[in-house]
Amino acid sequence: MVYLSIMLWPLGEVDRAISLIDRMQTRIAGTSHIGTHGMGKTHAALFELMRGHRARAALHALELVDITRERDLPMFHAFSVFLEGWAASQSAAPAQGLEDMRRGVELLRERNALHFDGLLKIALAKAEAQAGDPDRAIAILDEALATCDRAGYRAFEAELHRARGEILLELKPTKPTPAEEDFLTAIAVAKQPGHAQLRTARRAFAR
Repeated sequence: MVYLSIMLWPLGEVDRAISLIDRMQTRIAGTSHIGTHGMGKTHAALFELMRGHRARAALHALELVDITRERDLPMFHAFSVFLEGWAASQSAAPAQGLEDMRRGVELLRERNALHFDGLLKIALAKAEAQAGDPDRAIAILDEALATCDRAGYRAFEAELHRARGEILLELKPTKPTPAEEDFLTAIAVAKQPGHAQLRTARRAFAR
């Protein structure tokens, strides 16, 4: 249900994607299994991060922090560190939030958790650029693109190029050619055939 919503959102099926996330949370509320709660809140927060809904992402992040506190859930803890940092970086404590985002990325790297690497690196790169370090932001995106090539997980590849183009354009507005190249690459990647997985997921969910 969660993964289908994450696939539907970029394709423009907004209402259905949000509905699936809400249904998932209703379901996990009826279980006492802490791992299920951790998984649900992690993915709910990542979904809100993907669509840029800061308030809802922050709420899920704080709930995830409560779940992982004093429990041996290292991967969920790593996500909670990053997500709580992202929420803080957009509000009253940007410096501490940015540091927590960096730490969360490192914790996830240690666990080789790469499925959402592109999404997290986009958020981190934007935070680095906002903090006045666009060169570091570009390096983070380049690293994420290299991970796409190495791991073959390309869910956020087009968005990585788009984010890179935006930062390059802000860095050198009078020299738009490199940014334009990234924007064109993002479009080309987004147009590549990739609907087979979505059709499979829809069929599986309908059963």
